[in-house]
Amino acid sequence: MMSIIRPEKTDIHTIFEIFQECRFDLDAQGIKQWDDIYPNKEVIEEDIQNQSIFILKHDEEIAGVVSYDEMEIEEYKSVDWKHKDGRNIVIHRLSIRPKYQGQGIAKKLIQFVHGKSRQELYTSVRLDVYSDNQRAIDFYKKLGYELRGEVWFPRRSLPFYCMEKNLSEKIR
Repeated sequence: MMSIIRPEKTDIHTIFEIFQECRFDLDAQGIKQWDDIYPNKEVIEEDIQNQSIFILKHDEEIAGVVSYDEMEIEEYKSVDWKHKDGRNIVIHRLSIRPKYQGQGIAKKLIQFVHGKSRQELYTSVRLDVYSDNQRAIDFYKKLGYELRGEVWFPRRSLPFYCMEKNLSEKIR
């Protein structure tokens, strides 16, 4: 059985473990998206405090995590977003425990974000994805996200692609 809920403070350690498992999994593929500085437990604590994080539980185990809110980072100002009018939501982190990858959990979490955002009358969903993570790029494109530009972050050798999805489109 699967459920998507807000995590408790007691879940911080487990969520951090998932981030670390994903980081090591990406590293093994040669993708240097995350490091030992980001994401960290403070980011998770802040997400819980701001109520901007959700977990997907599969048979009582946390299998995936997504955090999103309205906060756009400074780097996003240089991006030519398509949906400039209206309210936009930003996905900051999506992470699936490696043993659950390929089971549709990422799609369920993204569809959850789309559904909640539509209910709350947001116009679009924005995010950035590491340009060396082709699997993630393909995943978002399949869900209807369009490439809108790129941004650079410290300690990364490649840019992140900024992508956007119009929420008036049908959920894929």
